[in-house]
Amino acid sequence: LRSRKHTLPIIICSGYSEELAEPAAVAELGAQFLPKPYAIDDLIGLIRDVTADSAASTQASVPVAL
Repeated sequence: LRSRKHTLPIIICSGYSEELAEPAAVAELGAQFLPKPYAIDDLIGLIRDVTADSAASTQASVPVAL
């Protein structure tokens, strides 16, 4: 999916701690990590964060015609 849309946000959810979930791989993907179990408010907040970041990077990469 990232090959089609490089700004696609990725959230990785795992029952393993972030230290055991290959932090280098998570960082390489530019992904966010959400450990399980998580509160729904944490998931909603992270979705808002990654979609706002994605929207900001998409807008920054779009040329503006004057």
